[in-house]
Amino acid sequence: MSKIKSPKTQLAVIKLFEKHPELAQAKNINSDTTALNRVITRAKTEENQLALIELLKKRPELATTKCDYYDKLTPPHKMAINFDSPKSQEGIIELLEENPELAKMQEFSGKTPLHYAAEYFDTPQGQQAFIDFINKYPELAKMTNGDNDTPLLSAFACFNPDETKLSLIDFAKKHTEIVKIADSTTKLTPRSEERR
Repeated sequence: MSKIKSPKTQLAVIKLFEKHPELAQAKNINSDTTALNRVITRAKTEENQLALIELLKKRPELATTKCDYYDKLTPPHKMAINFDSPKSQEGIIELLEENPELAKMQEFSGKTPLHYAAEYFDTPQGQQAFIDFINKYPELAKMTNGDNDTPLLSAFACFNPDETKLSLIDFAKKHTEIVKIADSTTKLTPRSEERR
């Protein structure tokens, strides 16, 4: 699986995974990562990224498989980190909308796919899809990781466009309980105290 670099070969492997999902879950003996993990990490074209999202929609059991032993990342976590096109980022959110339970899965540090979407989605379309999703499922914006950060707090820290931040502010005004969670769990260090 380490040689699957060409987009055509990746697409063929994705189609193979659809017919034989057990192959997607096969693990490398040396690194304990799944074959699906390797394809997700190497999928650089929008076509292949969208094909992987469709694969998880058709084969939802693959979406809950841990990709590797150490980090405990699932495919939605890995996709949020690696997929960078606007359509792919929107597709990840569509996958979570079809199965909101996927948005609750936590990796080793407690981050959900939404935490990673907030940190890595860098397109206005992806960021707006994130905001639309948390407006639909506000309870999922409350989930905290090991540092007690919520996806909402991560989005405020990482989202760039002003119009996106305005949408986040509108969401926060409607859901003050989530802001209170973030505010009550934020840890101040002596340096951050000095900056106030």
